[in-house]
Amino acid sequence: MKSISSVIPLLLLLGILFLSCDIETPDLSNPYVINGNKSLVNAITPEADGGFNIMAFSSYGNIVLAGAAHSFLYLSENGGEDWYTVNGLEKQEYWTGVGVSENGEYLYVAGQDLYISSDSGKTWRVYDYGEGYDGDANIQLSNDGSTLLTMGVHRVDEVNFSTDYGYTWTDKILGGGNLDSIGVSSNGRIMAALTYSGPLWLSSNSGALWNEISLENRQWEDMALSADGEHIVIAEFGGLIDPLSPGISYSEDSGTTWEYNTITALSRITDVCIFDDGDIIIASGNLIDEPIVISDDQGESWTQIDKPETENPSGWPEYEIFYSETGTDIWALEKGYSLWHSTDGGSSWTKELQGN
Repeated sequence: MKSISSVIPLLLLLGILFLSCDIETPDLSNPYVINGNKSLVNAITPEADGGFNIMAFSSYGNIVLAGAAHSFLYLSENGGEDWYTVNGLEKQEYWTGVGVSENGEYLYVAGQDLYISSDSGKTWRVYDYGEGYDGDANIQLSNDGSTLLTMGVHRVDEVNFSTDYGYTWTDKILGGGNLDSIGVSSNGRIMAALTYSGPLWLSSNSGALWNEISLENRQWEDMALSADGEHIVIAEFGGLIDPLSPGISYSEDSGTTWEYNTITALSRITDVCIFDDGDIIIASGNLIDEPIVISDDQGESWTQIDKPETENPSGWPEYEIFYSETGTDIWALEKGYSLWHSTDGGSSWTKELQGN
């Protein structure tokens, strides 16, 4: 019979091995803290060194974050009326992910490192992503900011998730090819990850277990979850049934059944978002003369609003659309160029940040 003194070290060793299997890449165990050190930008339309490529805002629009290539992170505390550069965060070649909690207190930003603030940007914890990081992390989070889901950190088929405000992380390799889009419900319980040609992966317990949902073999481009996570919309980049009319697949039962509808006003879909527990869907494409479209009947019919004026000389502008909880604020980020804002449901647009 083994003595207690010989058993305890063995148990400790097994415990260490168990934990090492649970918390793997990225290695975010040793952050350092920096001051936000923001500076007011004194311009009607501030100009960045590069084009804007990411943004996020709190549910009611007071805290707004936007990042531009080869430039700073920009922060607004009053819905875009005034802008600050967050000088404490170094300029990044390319900002890749950003998230803001509902109350605007927790901010998450991915560049070459991961930056986390729990005081609306006054101070930041900085985590080194380490070797093997491919510089393409995306971030989605719960309303309170406690539950996080990222993709594109070390592998194209891997997600990383945290349920404690980013202090500890778990990684999960999913099958089916390159991940294209991720989403998290408002309470953080439901997580989703979409691959380019299917399948869709769903978790109903904050990432502990993942289920594979088979989809038709299409060029899936983007995905969005409703606040409760029960309504899911996935968008097709270009139509396979009708090459000139891409479509969306919509589920209102957490992916059990799907309904597919084409969007005749668009020939490509590059972005889709969902609002008001699935009642409103917004989609946009990347052709200069095509509108933003909005549906309030799960994609059966669509109304059109004009995009902001494009600055892309190629004629292939790609917009990412953000819809606030108020129902009237719409933000339109033209990838690689500028950030636009509408307070009247898209009837008129104001350029908030100028990209170069």
